Amino acid sequence: EYGVHPNKWWDIFNMLIKMRNEGKTIIMLTHYIEAAFYTDEIIVMKDGKILAQDSPNKIKNQKEILKEARIEW
Repeated sequence: EYGVHPNKWWDIFNMLIKMRNEGKTIIMLTHYIEAAFYTDEIIVMKDGKILAQDSPNKIKNQKEILKEARIEW
């Protein structure tokens, strides 16, 4: 199995939340869509091109863009 075990994600997210609360900027690149709930902004890309850039709640409602990028939310 590849990647981080799902139970470890909570440890990672808690660390990232703590860093963000300390005023640090965090840039995360992931295919783990659940991570989006812990971000202020998401950039959806396909083939090196930006399809959308907005808050998680707004991106989640852009069904056509998610479909084009092959993201299941």
